Amino acid sequence: MKINVDGDVNLLIGFRGLGVVIRDSMGDLMLVAYKGLHGMFSPKVTVLYAAIMGLQIASQMGHRSVILEMDAKEIIMNLQTYEQSWSVEGALVDEVRGLFNRFDHISCHFAPRECN
Repeated sequence: MKINVDGDVNLLIGFRGLGVVIRDSMGDLMLVAYKGLHGMFSPKVTVLYAAIMGLQIASQMGHRSVILEMDAKEIIMNLQTYEQSWSVEGALVDEVRGLFNRFDHISCHFAPRECN
């Protein structure tokens, strides 16, 4: 199954939106989830929160093999390397990596915004 995640930021009102779309192996829609957050954090942090939400949902649905897809190349690179970071973003990257342990197989892929 494929988990597509994205985040959106409105700096004027300090609002962030997390989006998750889950599709089965045939590309059929299984679930759409959205969550709004208030706070002042970076777009990268917003996408990481969306990834956490998507992986938690997929795990609760009982899926064991997933593709995590997003339009944030830097986050994908962070998830695929194991360099320690003590920043807030680094802690969230570690949290996403920890969620990987809930699955038998997981891969991360870049999808351009037009596909996301």
